[in-house]
Amino acid sequence: MFLVYTINAIAENRTVLGFTGPFIRGYFLSLVKRINPEKAEQLHNPSPVAPYSIKPISKKVIIKGKMRYIYGDRIELNPGNEISF
Repeated sequence: MFLVYTINAIAENRTVLGFTGPFIRGYFLSLVKRINPEKAEQLHNPSPVAPYSIKPISKKVIIKGKMRYIYGDRIELNPGNEISF
């Protein structure tokens, strides 16, 4: 069984994001901790491999009429840009 959670947001300010993977992982674990602290601890220190994966923040753009997601170590955002993680 697979569960997929996607969070969509809209930028309110102009900013530049670096790589966000560790921050998104921390956010995910903090959400789990609110529900089940023991499970959050197990997920934080998995053995041998984590049973989940995390995608860093991506910028949603439309290129040639198709939705694309831009990932990278430097993402420039302006107010109104859509992001997803």
